Amino acid sequence: LKRSPAVNAIPITPVNYCTMQDGTTPVATDQRGFLRPQGLACDIGAFEYTTPPEATETLIAYLGTLGLSRPTEQSLAFILQGALDSLNRGNNGIAKNELNVFILYANLFSNIGQLNSQDANLLTAQVQLILQLLHQPAI
Repeated sequence: LKRSPAVNAIPITPVNYCTMQDGTTPVATDQRGFLRPQGLACDIGAFEYTTPPEATETLIAYLGTLGLSRPTEQSLAFILQGALDSLNRGNNGIAKNELNVFILYANLFSNIGQLNSQDANLLTAQVQLILQLLHQPAI
């Protein structure tokens, strides 16, 4: 739940990692596969609390860590930003279409060598998780 004391309860490390209880072993995703953190800090437990707009913002930021060419990164970020804008306006149907376009472009960039297949798979999995969130009732 959004107001749970578990949300954003664990400060991230200086290199933006959530960690295991030992404080050093990075944990990149939650049990569902969402990137961690989804907010200003890490959540306690197996799941990061997130909403479709928050998950999309996290994914836009994550694109900047992949070392993609500027045109590839900008193209993918532009599509995600469009989806985020639609989500923030409550146009979930349009956002779903934009997220599906993102999947097509990620696969296209992978096929032409502008995005490695591992990154393409991670990005498309993240978008599929966001699409699943859009089909769930709000908590």
